[in-house]
Amino acid sequence: MVNLMDWCAPAGGLEERLRSPEETRNWGERFGASLKGGELILLCGELGSGKTVLVKGIAKGLGVTDPVTSPTFLLQKIYEGRLPLLHIDLYRLEAGEMWELEIDEWRARGAVVCVEWGNRLSNPAEPVFWIDLEILPECPEERRLRFRGSVQGGEREEETRT
Repeated sequence: MVNLMDWCAPAGGLEERLRSPEETRNWGERFGASLKGGELILLCGELGSGKTVLVKGIAKGLGVTDPVTSPTFLLQKIYEGRLPLLHIDLYRLEAGEMWELEIDEWRARGAVVCVEWGNRLSNPAEPVFWIDLEILPECPEERRLRFRGSVQGGEREEETRT
């Protein structure tokens, strides 16, 4: 059993090199399986960096069986699994429109909320996980994943995954 907050250790977070979309999905699946509900996951990275691929893995870890696609033109999609998954894409959204997304309401209902282009979300409520995906110039099919998390009130909740 692994404590969910071990994903945040060491204090600066973690960094991994993902060599393929399959590795990205697998990382997301392991992370998704560890989630309990109410988490906010902010995904950052340039176009084509693998944000949607990572959400596909998180969805699989949450037991979502429907195909997961980018919500760029729909802004958000909801998937049912072990926990509900709200998948949001802020790429085309203006700052004044973000209140319409009801992120806090979904979290209060126990949904996991994944936000692509999460750096556009101002003042997210904790706890929040930040995942940055970077295309490696020397090897364009590989990604550098940087992960860090914050815990509300500085406390670590005991949550487990297998």
